[in-house]
Amino acid sequence: MAQVQFDEVKFDSNTSYKPKHSFFVRMMMGTGLVKTPGQAQVVLFVLSLIILFFSVRYLYSLDSEAQADIIYREDLPSSVRSTLPQTILETYPSKLVQ
Repeated sequence: MAQVQFDEVKFDSNTSYKPKHSFFVRMMMGTGLVKTPGQAQVVLFVLSLIILFFSVRYLYSLDSEAQADIIYREDLPSSVRSTLPQTILETYPSKLVQ
């Protein structure tokens, strides 16, 4: 068999390994609110859950507003109907015409 030779890789033990963190983790650590990257990740996770909760809540509130009651022409008070122009009054649906 042929002899296989490997080049030796030299490791410098004086250089320290500095783990890279995401921009948001570094930003959280820069504010001084947290001391470790783990704490920063927990805070960011909780913050994302809060944002998700309010986003879903907002979207559901938009859906409930879209299903508002229909205002018919006949439901308008007569004082309001007499002051509205005919073109605007015709935009309201009528109970009588179906």
